Amino acid sequence: MLIANYCHISAKSTSFDPLTAPQAYATLRWKVPRRERSMIKRDPINPDAVYSREEVAELLGVSLSTIKRLISARQLEVSRPESIRRIFIKGSSILAMLEDTKIEAVR
Repeated sequence: MLIANYCHISAKSTSFDPLTAPQAYATLRWKVPRRERSMIKRDPINPDAVYSREEVAELLGVSLSTIKRLISARQLEVSRPESIRRIFIKGSSILAMLEDTKIEAVR
């Protein structure tokens, strides 16, 4: 199932061009049923890659605020050079966090 099937673009104008329309007039809303969200195929996490918070949220299928909470709780290891505002997250840190928080299946 393609995500594009569930994309809905709403605009105030009937002649809508997503490449030239102002951001205020075009909104992208996902219409993916909750049950099918977990079935969306995601890219694998590369342990050697460096990701932003937004990319990590997208990779894990969670919100940006969830990623911020994981960072604040020190469950997700990040780095930020002094002169740069951006936060860097290594793929190996994401995989380590997933391994550390793994829940054993109960039958």
